[in-house]
Order: sequence, then structure tokens, then C-alpha cells
Amino acid sequence: MSPVTHFFTGWVLANSVSLDRRERVLVTLACVAPDIDGLGIVADYFTRDSPHPLEWFSTYHHSLHSLPFAIVVAAMSFVLAVQRWKTAGMAFLSFHIHLLEDLLGSRGPDGYQWPIPYLMPFSHACQLTWRGQWALNAWPNFAITIALLLATFYLAWSRGFLRWRWSRSGLMPCLSGCFGGECRFRRAVHSSPSVDDRIGLQIPRCARDDKKGRGAYEALPSWSIGSVIGWIVGSIKRCSL
Repeated sequence: MSPVTHFFTGWVLANSVSLDRRERVLVTLACVAPDIDGLGIVADYFTRDSPHPLEWFSTYHHSLHSLPFAIVVAAMSFVLAVQRWKTAGMAFLSFHIHLLEDLLGSRGPDGYQWPIPYLMPFSHACQLTWRGQWALNAWPNFAITIALLLATFYLAWSRGFLRWRWSRSGLMPCLSGCFGGECRFRRAVHSSPSVDDRIGLQIPRCARDDKKGRGAYEALPSWSIGSVIGWIVGSIKRCSL
């Protein structure tokens, strides 16, 4: 499936249990980590017209979709987390949900199924495939991605990560980060009068969710609802086709 789908899957899983911000990041990234072996597509693209084009993507893609790499990811999560066993277990589960999603819907346009070499690099004997696997750009993948997107917005809203506020410039989202944090608004301050001053534009100010609220940072200017949804839909289309 698309890396976007895997990311949303990991984020929803990470926010389904009680973890701190770093641990949620680890669990979320664990669901995307197997696709590191797909970065060879960049080299393939830039060398496609050369006398000796590289074929790293076709050669190495899915080579990290394996149990040994899952153990490595879980071990790294164990070292970096506070709730070590819980985070490592969730990261291991997140990794395997990625494998399940690829088994369900990653068939290529030519009908080829990417087998998952579960015991690589120690053995080539276990190659996981499913006869009913649907195409990468089939409707079930879009349906799953949309369902995960809705779950993401619901969890972000219910946990206070996403808030909306009306201003003269319209309905504005205050995104306090994908992984949590407090959110409040302040009036934009400019050295000279501008349109923003006249209409009373408000820019979200987001603070990290540490206990004393220190380390505040300025977020990017707020987006309109249409631009946020457009960016998400465009990302899903680009990664799924």
C-alpha cells in the first residue's frame, strides 16, 4: 500500500494506547520503516535514460519487509522509549500491520505480486504472498486510506491535537503537531500595518507538551480547510497511483 496509508495506520495505532510523544513517533515510524528499501526508486528515476540504468527498486524493494528488521526496529524503539516494553511491542505490531497491508493490496499493474521475504537475509524459504491480493491503485486501498484519515482527524480532535477557530479570515485550524501538544492562538504582530492587521488575522502558537509548557515555537501560518484537504488528497493520489 501507499506510504501515506502506512503512516496513517501507524499514527492511529500509536494513539490508541497511552504513550508519550516520543513513543507515539516511534510506533508511527515503525509502520513506515519497511518502505525504506523502496528509496531506490529515486536512483532508478534519475538513471533511467543512462547507458547503465540502476534497478535498485525492483532489486531491493521488500528486502527489509522481514522479521529480522522488525526485531531491529522494535529494539531501537525499546532503547529510545520510556515505557520500553510497551513501546517495543507496539512498534513490532505496527511493523507487522505494514506487512499485512502490503499482502492485501500491493499488486503491480502487470499483475506481479511482491513476495515478502519474511526471514531475509537468513533464508529465502519463507516468501509470503496472497492469491487474492488487489492492485495498488484499487478502490479498497483508497477506502482504507479514507477510513484511516477520518480516524486520524477524530483522534486528533478528541485528544485536543486539532482545534478550529473562527476569525474574520475564515475557519482556521490550529494543528498542534501530529503527535500532540498544547495549542493556543495569538494575534499576528507586524512591524508595519498590513492586510493581516486590518482583518485581525490570528496565527496559531503551539507549545510542546512538556510539563511546564517550555520550548514554545511558532507554527507555520494557518491553512484554509480547502488547502489542507487538497494537500492530503493530492498526497494520497501521488503515492497510490
